[in-house]
Amino acid sequence: PNRPESKQLHEFLDMSHQPADGLEYHPEVMKLLREGREMESNFDSRKSPAAAFLYSHMGDIGVKESLKYIVCPMDKKHSRLLLDSLPVRVATEFLKACLELAFSRREKIAEIISSLGEITTTDMCNDV
Repeated sequence: PNRPESKQLHEFLDMSHQPADGLEYHPEVMKLLREGREMESNFDSRKSPAAAFLYSHMGDIGVKESLKYIVCPMDKKHSRLLLDSLPVRVATEFLKACLELAFSRREKIAEIISSLGEITTTDMCNDV
């Protein structure tokens, strides 16, 4: 049976964004994220448009800052710290794209979008 192709997150993001003047980033990393590797790889996807979207807005320093909130297993506190480390406009666009795909989680995602900017990092650190 023919099934419709699943939509992907990046299809709901503005992928035309170019890094801002002064943003520190590596053009070769951006190209790799947007276009993928020239050769097939067994350990990696060819391209990562959602990562390219984030990298084009955050650059090297922003990504490095956000990575410090990634823990395994991920918990609620670090999830919120990670989300709050993103520029609000970027987090909002990313979450709105998630709304298009995660039908069963739409209400919760909408709550998170409306809370962006309301909870500070200090508040989260005290909420342990």
